[in-house]
Amino acid sequence: MSTIDLTHANEAWSPDPSPADRVEQNDSLSRALSLLTHLPSNQQEVLRLKFQHGLSYRDIAGVTSLSESNVGFLIHTGLKTLRQKMVPQPQV
Repeated sequence: MSTIDLTHANEAWSPDPSPADRVEQNDSLSRALSLLTHLPSNQQEVLRLKFQHGLSYRDIAGVTSLSESNVGFLIHTGLKTLRQKMVPQPQV
């Protein structure tokens, strides 16, 4: 049997992000919110209802008069577009 030094284990597993991580998260959030404004209005609406207001697909369907499957499609499509735009483009 060998012993494991856990002296610095808490640093690696800290639930609180470092200040640098917080800045990066805030920058990513700001960029995502900015990119959100370039999506079609129906995608913007369902994404805001889902992630800013925490509504379920059923609740969003009730608010927007869309079917739950249409809500899911719009959320999926909007997130896919945002992910693609969030990926840094290679510098040429």
